[in-house]
Amino acid sequence: MNDDQLEKLLEEASCRGAEKALATLGLGDDEAIHDIRALRQLLDSYRDVKSSVLKTVIHFFTVAILGLIAAAVWWDK
Repeated sequence: MNDDQLEKLLEEASCRGAEKALATLGLGDDEAIHDIRALRQLLDSYRDVKSSVLKTVIHFFTVAILGLIAAAVWWDK
């Protein structure tokens, strides 16, 4: 068996393995591209929400601390 035949055999085996792995995951059909896109959109939305929540929590605590400082200064007068 020469190098070209071996390479072709390995490529065919890897393609079969990839198809089997995708089929095992339920992504072996023609609709899988839509499932992958939906999952990517879901992950993007999750990341956006996580970032927004973090920013909101930081903003809330910053405003609360500044409000407490302002109240302390006003109360001290």
